[in-house]
Order: sequence, then C-alpha cells, then structure tokens
Amino acid sequence: MISGSVALATVTACGGGGGESTPEAPATGASTPSTPTVSPPPPPPPPPPPPVTTSVSGDVSKATSGGLPGGYRSAAERRSFPHFIGSLKDLTGGHPKQLPFRTYFDSCATDTDQPRMFVSMTLEDTRATAHATMPTVGSVIELVYDPTTKSMRRTGNETIVDICHESHGIAVSSDCARVAVLCNTAFEEPTSESEYVTKDLVEEYPYSRIDQPNNEQLVDNNSNIDAANRQNNYKYNGEMWLLEWDDVSLSSEPDRYVIHKAVGGQQLGATTLAYSEAQDVYGAAFTTNSFDNGGGRHKSGALMIIDRDGWRLNPDDPNNGDRERGWTWGCGGGHILHMRVFYNPFTGHFGTLCTSDGAKYWRAQNKGAIAVKMETSSTIFEGYENFIVASSNAVVTNGGGHKVLPIEEDRSIVALVGTDLIPEDDPDYLAFIQTEEDFAISRGRPERGIDACDWAWGEPCERIYMEEWYYNNGRQNYPAFRGGFWGGEYSARELSKIGIQHIGTNGRNEIDGVFQRVKWVVEDEDCMLGSPQLTDLKNGRFLLGWAKFQCISDGTNLRRFAGKHTLHPKAYYLMEIDADGNRLTDPFELTDTGWGGMDEMVYLGEGRAAWAYIPSPTLDAGGDYTDPYQADWEFMVYESPLN
Repeated sequence: MISGSVALATVTACGGGGGESTPEAPATGASTPSTPTVSPPPPPPPPPPPPVTTSVSGDVSKATSGGLPGGYRSAAERRSFPHFIGSLKDLTGGHPKQLPFRTYFDSCATDTDQPRMFVSMTLEDTRATAHATMPTVGSVIELVYDPTTKSMRRTGNETIVDICHESHGIAVSSDCARVAVLCNTAFEEPTSESEYVTKDLVEEYPYSRIDQPNNEQLVDNNSNIDAANRQNNYKYNGEMWLLEWDDVSLSSEPDRYVIHKAVGGQQLGATTLAYSEAQDVYGAAFTTNSFDNGGGRHKSGALMIIDRDGWRLNPDDPNNGDRERGWTWGCGGGHILHMRVFYNPFTGHFGTLCTSDGAKYWRAQNKGAIAVKMETSSTIFEGYENFIVASSNAVVTNGGGHKVLPIEEDRSIVALVGTDLIPEDDPDYLAFIQTEEDFAISRGRPERGIDACDWAWGEPCERIYMEEWYYNNGRQNYPAFRGGFWGGEYSARELSKIGIQHIGTNGRNEIDGVFQRVKWVVEDEDCMLGSPQLTDLKNGRFLLGWAKFQCISDGTNLRRFAGKHTLHPKAYYLMEIDADGNRLTDPFELTDTGWGGMDEMVYLGEGRAAWAYIPSPTLDAGGDYTDPYQADWEFMVYESPLN
C-alpha cells in the first residue's frame, strides 16, 4: 500500500486549445464587454463517484539481465538534456550525469501466451577511459515472456549497432518478424554513403529543413567547444537513419534508410518511432537541427512519414502534391523539449505529443506548452496547445506531456504532469468567470458557460483570463509561475501532479464542442510528482504510474537550473484507472523497481505491461548516483490483479 501523503483527487483544472496562428500572433488584448446583471443557473450536481476496488494491487516480477550486450554499460544523457520534474545526477557536486540514456520498447505476439518485447538502448564502449570522449553505440535486445515465472527472459537475439551514435525509437510488427529502429549517426558524404545505405530517402526531397549540408566546420570553428567535448559536439551535425531487420536475426546486417539530414545537437527530446501495419507505414518524430548561413542553429521538431511501399518520404513540401503527410518543422511554441509519436488506428493518422519551453500566445516568462499536432495539420505551424506548464528554458520545466492513447474514433487520452495555472480562489479570476458566464447568457448561449469565451475565438476562459492579465500587466510573468521555480523555497501550489486530458481527432482538447480540462488523478500536498506512465491494458483498464520526488518536508532547496538539478526519485507507484481517471485499484509502492522518466511501458497482453530499467533506482532504495554508468539491467512485468 502507498505510504505518505499521496492523495487521489478528482479536481479538474484548466486546459486551453490552440489556434492556427504563427508564433508571431499577438495576444488579443481585448477588453471585457459590459454585460447585464443576470444570474447564471446553478451548476448540476456532480455525478456520484465510481466504486473503488480497495486492497487490490498488481504484481511486478523482474529478471536481472546479467549484463548488457557486448559487456558494455549504460550511457548517460548528453549535457543539458531536459528531464521533466526529475533527473538523476552525480551528487558529488560535479556536472549532472543524467542516468541512464533513454530506453525504448515495443512488443509483439501479444495475443499469444509468450509475447515478446524488443528494447533499443544506447550503450557506452567500456574500452574507452575518458567520459568526455566516450564513444556511444546503439543496441537492440529481444526478450520473451515466460508464463511459468511470469517474468521476461532474454532470447539471445540481440546486437550492438556500432554505426549509430545512439539507437532510439523502436517499432515491431505484430508477428515479431520485422524490427525497425531509429539510428542517430554521423553526417556521411554522398560519395561514401553508398557503402552504408540501402537507400537515401532524403535525396528525393532536397528540402532545406531535412537536407542540411555538412556543418562539421561550424563545429570546429566554435571557440565555445573545448577539445574534450568536441566529439560529442560533432553530433550536432548528424543524420537520422531507419534500420530494419526484416525476417532475419538481429545479428544480421539491417537495411539502412536515410530519413533526415538535419538532426543532432543538444538532445531536446525523445526520438520515437511507430508503425502502422494496416498501411505498412512508419511515423518517426524527433527534434531537428537547422543551421543558417551565419552558422546559427535553430531547433524544432519533425514528423516524418515513411512508406515502405517504394521507400519514400512524405514531407510537407509544396511540390509533394497529394502525397503530403507529416511535417518538417514546428509542434509547439519555442524549443521542442520532448516529442512522442503515436498512431491512431481509428483515423489512420499519426500525430505527436510535444512539450516546449514557450507558448505561442502567452508572451510572458516562465511558461511552456503541451501541444498535439497531427500529420493532417501540416498547415498549422504549431500544434494545438492544450495545456501550459511552468518553464524557463530547455532544461528547467515543471511539467510535460508523456503519452497519447487513442481509445475511440473521436477521443484519445493524454497523460501529463504539471501544476494548476490559476489558483481556484483567485478573486480576479472568479470575477472574470462570472463576467463570462453572464456574457454567455446575454448571448443566448448559457449552455456554453465558462467552457468558451465567445468574444475570443471560443477559447476556454482560463486562457483568455491569462491573456488579459498579461496585457494589463505589461506582459510580465503570471504570479502562479513565481516562487521557488529557480531555486529556494517553494509552496504547495508549485508542486507538480499527475493528470489526464481528453483530446479529439484533430489533437485539440475539444470534443463535441466541449473543452476538456485536465483531471488531476494523483496529487500530493507535500511532494513533487512526475515520470508518469499510462499503458492501455486493453480490457477497459489503464495502468498509471508515477514517481515521487523532493518534498517540502525534506527541508531542501529546489534547484533545477542547468547543472544544479536536485530532484531525484524517492519512490515509484502503480495504480489501475479507467478512461476517465477513476481509480480501479489501490496504488502501491514499488520498493526497488522504477522506470526512466522519458521511457514508455508497453502492453504485453492479458492485462500486462513491460519495461526495463536500472536496479534500485530510488534514493529510498539506496540507489548509487555517484556513477551513472551501470552494466547490469532489469526487465519488469506488471500483472493486473484482475487478470
């Protein structure tokens, strides 16, 4: 059973929908119109809470790996990689060594009694000695579920992929015959690529944002890069390849396809891959790294759609005609910190869930956006910004989006971590709501109430209120984002919590004309919460996971600015919920097991979920964070108590 003061809540909070404006679109700054003094009708009584299954919790079994492929060890993230809410680091006071590198999973044969999971991991070559120049390589591992022990075991089908600086997102066909992995590799000259590449898909589309020139000289000429870090900084100049093993063992040479030539650099975001078996099409989402003629770098995100039929890209090139799918730039305002690709089988479309360090409407400091952008929205420069989180720059953020699960033709669930934007008892906001309710009634639309502010594009009133606040206060930082964000003491209002939000097929948090606010499923009055997981168990139930980080009662200062992260996982929890966020089992604490804050569990059939991570990852379990490199690994299976 869960300990401490973690509370399960049904509090709804604000969410906002985005428009189709570019980042230059100003806030409205409109004044509130006068309204008649008409009292709004009383709100309907809330529905009764669903029954709670008490004293029921799932089970987690695990198997120790006995060592990673090749005897290599796990790799740490590169400098300034943003971990939302939590990061692991060297506690000795040196540079943060965020541990470990993101790990990616996919599963197959989930309708059998022996489903399998494939893992893509970036490893470090242990033959090197200096951490600053440590070469990293990719790897792929296959595991199978053992129904006797209810745990995972390695099959021996695994490989080191030394052509990759890093191996990222992985996608597997349902029968396990085809495995595809995203590979971040060095920039290759066209004359040498023929030795390595099955097909260069970018050659068909010499579009500047996916086909950058070799910028190695720009790196060499950058006086801010010291010699010890030069090797890592060459990775600012890289390519993204899709590697595919089609009905062959992982020890065989994969087919290699170049899908992007403008990636690398500061690792702002996960690099994810999804596969539509019905269409035989891949969707890949990752941050991009565009150089201009002056040598400056610009970062955003791309969704590349790759047809296996003829092996071709479908970028948002004006010359691409009716083959246009996906986009090469823009997902949320500011820098893209994090991208998750997902496939909606009901619509046949790919989309991305993005977190950024800026918002396209709210031009104040310390705010970022959680946005969803669909492949069909390539004409929208940025996706629909459905929620705003406190954020100062690419490495200081108080929340983000973590998962999209399509559950119906017109509805998907987003799992996120964040804080309330506006205090519920803010008297100015309460007065603003009353004004908007009166205005809706005067317009003959009482049914919309505070779900829409009619005078401003039908946006939720929370968003319009903040627009007004910024306009009336000289575009200064909204008070809710102040306090201990940069370090020092912080209040309960700044504590992050775990929520879900429903979105429609276009990615906007509006369904049938009703704006979908965030429902906070788990919150704590003393501690930061983060690293959410949401896995569809495919039985009307969803596995929700989260981690607890620093608490006010710890008496420690909260510092998250570059190089001074002090948020570390204290405990992990799992609980089953329904699609509306109502709990179906009691939460329970994992004593010596956890997961990476950027990783995603996968469905393993029959109410099961699987993942992999380092042993004993919490401070409470005595985790050792003085060295971020570990050669051992654990593979976990969650088993629902209601199987």
